Amino acid sequence: MSNDEKSFSKWQWFLIIFMTLLTTLIFIYFILGKAGIDLFKPIKDHAKNIPVLSSMMNGSANKESNEIESEMKRLEKEKENLTKTVQEQEEMIQALQKDVEIKEKEVQELTQEIRSLQSKLEETEMDQNTEIDLASLYSEMSAKKAAEAIALLPESDAVNILSSLKKDKLAQILEKLEPEDRAKFTRLLANEN
Repeated sequence: MSNDEKSFSKWQWFLIIFMTLLTTLIFIYFILGKAGIDLFKPIKDHAKNIPVLSSMMNGSANKESNEIESEMKRLEKEKENLTKTVQEQEEMIQALQKDVEIKEKEVQELTQEIRSLQSKLEETEMDQNTEIDLASLYSEMSAKKAAEAIALLPESDAVNILSSLKKDKLAQILEKLEPEDRAKFTRLLANEN
């Protein structure tokens, strides 16, 4: 073999060894990167101490930190806006709850008033039914007995009974009353109408 061939083969051997070593180093770098180990961290730490390299590294770091700061500010504003919205909605809920409580009280008062009016109506109907029953009872009695009973009743009850009688029966009963009772009930009946 000639010298050229020997030197060429040395050169080839050198390239083969270099390529194999380079491939092995790249393979190891990727494996360690996947494992979470940063091989260039010590180099980066030392590069920060070198003025030219530190400014180059700080430029990208500053850009990243500026982006992070602006994102944090945006998120902080969004948080404040959301907090404000929540507070406004809570105040609105409280106001609506107060309105509901007021309306419930009004409903309770109206319900109580309805019950009261219903009981008064029932009492009135019972009184009217009693008066009608009494009037029919007095209309079936003889005029003399009816006149004697009417004279003994309280004035208001007597007037209510007399006012619900038919005119001919009323005239017969008034005729049988004493003159002063007749005058009194006639005046009371006239005032009622």
